[in-house]
Amino acid sequence: MLFALDDPTYCEEIVSAFERCRPHFRVRSVERREMTSEALRFRPHLVVFDAFDRRPLVTPQEEWDWVQLFRRVPTLAIIKIGGRYQRMDNVRVEDLLAIADEVEELSFGEEH
Repeated sequence: MLFALDDPTYCEEIVSAFERCRPHFRVRSVERREMTSEALRFRPHLVVFDAFDRRPLVTPQEEWDWVQLFRRVPTLAIIKIGGRYQRMDNVRVEDLLAIADEVEELSFGEEH
């Protein structure tokens, strides 16, 4: 899991939740402008990043599964998992955990 979120407090909250609830996940956080280079090096199964403006600082690679957060009230997310796109409103940390579980299942199967 790679997090590239502009708000350090929000990012810390999410990373902490993953460390508590999914300790077997490898989790890293980076500044948004470093997301692409870090993802190419780290090769995470899921990238979660902010999208505050219309000028993307980074471009997710085609093979990545990702969650693009538009953190205005309520938080909207555009999600790409296994080539499928979906929209989710009112995204919470619990939703991100569930999305990560789905990606893990797709990547490793149910027995992982």
